[in-house]
Amino acid sequence: MPIGVKKKPDPLSPFKRALSLATRTLAESKWVNVVFGADAPGFDGKTIRLPQPGRVVSRKEIAVIRGVADSIALLISHHDAALHASLSPPSGEAKTVFDSVE
Repeated sequence: MPIGVKKKPDPLSPFKRALSLATRTLAESKWVNVVFGADAPGFDGKTIRLPQPGRVVSRKEIAVIRGVADSIALLISHHDAALHASLSPPSGEAKTVFDSVE
């Protein structure tokens, strides 16, 4: 970038910052990272990946991104892997449905 040329601030920074803080709060972990990008949404144990919002964000897009963030955060804060494994059906369609409901 040439000297003297200022980079425009990201107009979505306030939204991303607020959503990141809310997600960490719901997850009950201030140590989890929240990133936005083109990768599939998910959680790898340290980082929550959320969809990157477009330059012009609609209410629907905000709702979808917030829903993804909330669902991952609640899974982090309330999922008990040992309990889930002990109650899970051994295999088949019942296990698929059980895991989906979780």
